[in-house]
Amino acid sequence: QSLIGVYVIFDTSDKPAYIGKTGSRAILERIAAHYDLRQDAFMNSFLCALTGKKKSRKGLQATNEDIKNIYDLSLKYKIVFIEIYHKNDKENEDRDRIMNYFE
Repeated sequence: QSLIGVYVIFDTSDKPAYIGKTGSRAILERIAAHYDLRQDAFMNSFLCALTGKKKSRKGLQATNEDIKNIYDLSLKYKIVFIEIYHKNDKENEDRDRIMNYFE
């Protein structure tokens, strides 16, 4: 299922290490793509950011070795997802009705 929202990845000191958003892909697909170990992977900007090197075509880039070295540490990070939903969605109308009951 595709969810619209924002996710925050916290490091081992509980400081935000990465903030992302999703709307067109399933959240699990989006998070999994951030852990792609290929240097030229489209969505691994999270791992590249952890190496301290930008994901760009010019300048200093994260190498495959850089990405592999940071990967194990990143598996210890925590992820929080905050869902944002549209008022005109039928499923969310039911949720709103339930939430209004408790207000």
